[in-house]
Amino acid sequence: MSYGDLLAPPPSYADSVMYAQPEIQPARDVGANAVGGTTTVYLDGDDGAGDEETLQIWVSDPKIEADTSAALVGKRVTHYKITTRTTIPSYIHKEVVVWRRFRDFVALDARLSALHRGYFIPPRPEKTVVSSTGDNFIAERAIQLQHYLNRIASHSKLRLGDPLRIFLTHQDLASSLDWFNMTAGRVITTIPSDLPSSPETPQRPPIAVASPGQPRDFGRFFKELRQTVVQSTAVSAVGGVLGLDTPKPKVMEEDAAFLVEKDRVVRMENELSGMSSKATKLLTLQQKFGEAVGEFGLECLKFAKIQEEEGTRLGKYSENGLECMTAANEMRKAGNTSIKVSRVSRAATAQTAQSLEPLHDYLKIMPSVRRSISDRNESLLTLQTMLAEADRLEARIAKLTPDFTKMKKVEDLKLELDATRATGEQAKVDYKIIQDRHREEFARLEKERVAQFHAMLLNYSRVQVANAERSLSLWRGLAEEFGASADEWRTPEPEKSGEADETTL
Repeated sequence: MSYGDLLAPPPSYADSVMYAQPEIQPARDVGANAVGGTTTVYLDGDDGAGDEETLQIWVSDPKIEADTSAALVGKRVTHYKITTRTTIPSYIHKEVVVWRRFRDFVALDARLSALHRGYFIPPRPEKTVVSSTGDNFIAERAIQLQHYLNRIASHSKLRLGDPLRIFLTHQDLASSLDWFNMTAGRVITTIPSDLPSSPETPQRPPIAVASPGQPRDFGRFFKELRQTVVQSTAVSAVGGVLGLDTPKPKVMEEDAAFLVEKDRVVRMENELSGMSSKATKLLTLQQKFGEAVGEFGLECLKFAKIQEEEGTRLGKYSENGLECMTAANEMRKAGNTSIKVSRVSRAATAQTAQSLEPLHDYLKIMPSVRRSISDRNESLLTLQTMLAEADRLEARIAKLTPDFTKMKKVEDLKLELDATRATGEQAKVDYKIIQDRHREEFARLEKERVAQFHAMLLNYSRVQVANAERSLSLWRGLAEEFGASADEWRTPEPEKSGEADETTL
């Protein structure tokens, strides 16, 4: 059983209302709001004191239409209405309405991952293999998509980037050149200046270097694979025993703070996974308890019906008949109270699941953290590979240069060396950018987690208090109807220290 199953609304019943005061109601995240809800993001402060730069996003009015872009006739897709209101200067129009389908959200996620390497990109809703045109599924998917957009909009860097702005404002993404260029590789052009331009030494062609996040070519892939093998602990140990030269890479991961944070995040993810599992178990047992109490109440009502029929048979005004009627009335009261408690418990289960959602959301971001760490390792490996490859090429050029018959080979090696250095420089820049972003991201993630978990535990505690008090009130009322004294519920006051001393004397 998942959180989603336990978040189903409880049956409507006056006694299942958990909170009479709005300020006690647990605050719902935007992802749990009905379609059309909104979150306001303040860009200049956390308290919303100034309203100069705000960002509001709605996802609403999903509609199913024929897919005109598909070759398969009759295919239908769902489009979602996205309304944006903002005061951000980079947005030309302060209120925009666009329509997007799910694959547009997939494209947004791909562009965020490619252009914002090093940031912890909020996870988008997963694709589904079941029917995506059911009313319940579409309503739930709209909620998830709105939650996704608002998570991006709440990020201090992602919310100001081009991918989100274009996604929220351009009517037709397919015709947007800016949107298309976000997936194109960046080309770095270098013209060597060490050799004069002449018919004998023609100008070298420009060097194309893929931008960060772009797929690697096979040549670079195998070079990095070889570098990984060379750097492995086992190979280094064997090389040392056999007297082989296994040089260490020129650049190593020496950011001690990053290594500590990486290990801490891994440990925390493992602990929170266990906590999430126990939370699901808690919700399941709480739901079973509510169902059991309700079933017991129904059995009490059935038994009360039998008692009532027996009292009617014996005579309502006979001694035995009156006893049966009294027993039936008491059993009916117990049954009704049990059913009320069951409904309160079911409402509490839904509220508890809702209050614990930050735990689930935090675990969802962990794959993004791991992917960002993987991007950092990949950039470092590329840098190490290119530096080692440059040394190898320089050694070969130095060896072949004295041989005039190898001039063509030397020229080819110099071209390859220039491309290797350009790729290495790009990897160095990419690695430095990710390093800087990670310093911000780990601090931001921890700050947000502490704040969210504080609110989560506060809401969780409020739910338990409300559930206990409401259930206690129902059971006390039933007990007093059966003859219990209200004095039984009074908590004895602690004795004062002075009185205790006098008694002792």
